[in-house]
Amino acid sequence: ALAHSVYPATWNFHGEIRYGWGSGEIGFSLALVGIGAAVVQAVLMGPIIKRFGPVRTAVLGYSVNIIALAAFAFAVQPWLVYLIIPISALGGVANPAVSTITSNLTPPDAQGELHGTVASLNALAIIISPLLMTQTLHLFSAPGAPVHFPGAAFLLAASLTALAMVPLMRGIRANRQELPEAAKAAAE
Repeated sequence: ALAHSVYPATWNFHGEIRYGWGSGEIGFSLALVGIGAAVVQAVLMGPIIKRFGPVRTAVLGYSVNIIALAAFAFAVQPWLVYLIIPISALGGVANPAVSTITSNLTPPDAQGELHGTVASLNALAIIISPLLMTQTLHLFSAPGAPVHFPGAAFLLAASLTALAMVPLMRGIRANRQELPEAAKAAAE
């Protein structure tokens, strides 16, 4: 949630600063983001997790998110944004796959604790992220910025997502026995 909040926190400002977008372009691009997310959630999520399993899907989703966020950071032409949006949408498979993994590893009597902890961490991230992302955007796009780089918030989000893969991969390795799919993937 910390990295993903770059979208609602900065998308409109980033579009205006970098591409000179007005409300029409911002609204259109956000509509495409929403359509992409809906297609992934409603149509592709189940088949992707069924085909690749939750472990591979989580790793794939986080990897796609890193690539898409970095691509948004460096997309200097507005048409590139429209090419990146569908790729970014595919990254939406990550969190449901991670939820599947953590739920499968958590005993039934601790499910409430797990989901309460996740909800609390998400709430905290939703409080912190807009401040972090908008200030990063401002620092690198304001007049007199030491380096003019309006994509800095997206690059920060890509970096945070890459950091999030560290505990994910450690958790997968530590629980290989409970995640047969992880043991199989490691053997390949």
